Amino acid sequence: MANLMRSTLISLGYKAVASGIRIPKVVSDFDQWGRLIDLTRRLGINIFLDVGANRGFFSKHLRMSGYQGHLFSFEPIPEDHERIRALSANDPRWTTCCYALGAKSGRKKFHMNLCGNGQTVLSSFLPLNEQIGSTRSIVVEVRRLDEVLPDLIAGIGSPRVFLKMDTQGCDNQVLDGASACLEQILGIQSEISVIPLYDGMSHYTESLAHYERIGFSLVDLFVVNRTQDGCAIEYDCVMVRANALAKASR
Repeated sequence: MANLMRSTLISLGYKAVASGIRIPKVVSDFDQWGRLIDLTRRLGINIFLDVGANRGFFSKHLRMSGYQGHLFSFEPIPEDHERIRALSANDPRWTTCCYALGAKSGRKKFHMNLCGNGQTVLSSFLPLNEQIGSTRSIVVEVRRLDEVLPDLIAGIGSPRVFLKMDTQGCDNQVLDGASACLEQILGIQSEISVIPLYDGMSHYTESLAHYERIGFSLVDLFVVNRTQDGCAIEYDCVMVRANALAKASR
């Protein structure tokens, strides 16, 4: 019965494409979530780091998708951090951190981009190439991951870490600040840009090369958004530490 349903759905899918109907992006989003959850289970992930958590949407959906391990959300904008705290209030395994992660600890100017409804979008340490909405700057605390991680995960047995980064052009800096704990990170998800949105950000080929140099291998690429003429702007890049999947399957 399952095979019959699958073949019927596939047949309908091809007929929809042939007739000009395009599958909504939400369908591919669920596929991406399914692949991420499957990967965390195969790797035995029990610590998930959501860096650049915004208002907690990713962390919330991670929980909804079935991840039950320890979850840490990092967001330096105070108003957005408070929203995440409200979401996590009844979840003892969900910890929120009101600071950014980067290559150096200290304090740094952060550009907040606001839409018409006051929601923060595309906020970053880097300036946008093109102005979107209004902008104001705040000074936020920045910490190195390898300085804070030992205290955050103290008491968690056999830590197996997955690091998701959405820091709007600064993901490389997050990993640069994780050099002393890099061996504990078994998988990463990073947003990489084909068409850079910020001044001074890395091209997607540079980011991929950097991640490979520090020991990660590509598993998946998912389109985040496109230009009006269909070209990819950004990808979610999912990578695992070399041989991690082979070791996990033994």
